[in-house]
Order: sequence, then C-alpha cells, then structure tokens
Amino acid sequence: MFHDGILKDFTPRFKSIRKDCDRYSNELVELFDAEVIDTREYFELNGKGSLWIILQYIERGLLDDVEVKVREDVTSKDFYGPLFDNTVATLAYLTERSEHERVLRLYRAAIEHRLKALKDEAKTRDQQTLSRNTRTTSAKWIRQHLPPARKIVQQYEKLLAINGHSDPELSAFQQSLDAVKSP
Repeated sequence: MFHDGILKDFTPRFKSIRKDCDRYSNELVELFDAEVIDTREYFELNGKGSLWIILQYIERGLLDDVEVKVREDVTSKDFYGPLFDNTVATLAYLTERSEHERVLRLYRAAIEHRLKALKDEAKTRDQQTLSRNTRTTSAKWIRQHLPPARKIVQQYEKLLAINGHSDPELSAFQQSLDAVKSP
C-alpha cells in the first residue's frame, strides 16, 4: 500500500500539481474512511505525498509549474507566517539543482508579501484616530508575524551569500522590518 510513506500505485498525471495533490489526498481520505489510517497519519502522509508530487514535477522538468505552485503558497492571502516545511524542502531541492534565480524570486515574493501586510498593519496600529482595540489588535498581529518575516529575510540573506549573489533590496527589506517594529 505504501513505499517509504508514499502510496505505491499513485502516479501523478503532470497536468496540475494542485489536482495531483487533491487526487492523492482523496486516496488517503478513502483509507481514512476505511479506518486503515488515523487522522495523524492522514496529515503526515498527505504532507509527505504532496512534497513527493512536487519533487516528481521537478524531476520531470516542469519547473515553471513548481514555481507557480510555490509562489501561490508563499503569497497566500491568508498566510503570513513562516514558510511551510514542504516549501523549505522544495526550495532546497531546487537549490540543489542550481535553480538559484528561481529560488531567489520565490524568497523575494514571500518577503514582499509579508512586508506589505506588516506595513498595512503598522499603519493601522499607528493611526491614532482608530479605536484602541483596533490598534491593539494590529500591534498583536505584528508581534506574531514579524519574527517569521525576519527569519525569511535571514534565510534569503544566507542564500544570497552562499550562492555569491547580492540584492540591493536586502537592506531595504531589513529597514522596513525595523520600521514596522517600532511605531
């Protein structure tokens, strides 16, 4: 049924990462419904299977599809926290295959997405005409999401250094994070 935590008989169709991941998840749901796996196993196996599917797309040379999928993940309108484990693993795998420019673009997208949200919340936090509750909620949101944003910038900086690249925007990213921190 499984080989190294991956469904043995599952084959990606290589038309859509999302659809292949949905198909994979549906097969796991069937196993869950049949009480072959429990909830914890479902989530673990689903995450492992999703990463495996993405890596299969990379191996197939469908790098543009992978970039689109990862960009959607790192710029999700509902997500401003740290990069998901599968995202980090995908970026590492792309880096191993010398897809440095692609990886740097994805890190920049993640940083820019989070910076925009943090700046918007900082404007709310700092606007004295708004209610104290609104400003406090924004301040709390910033305290929660600023550390993951800093970590992503640090990862980006490290990646630039390792690969001998530079980005003149890096200092602007860091200054923006500092400006958001202090009202």
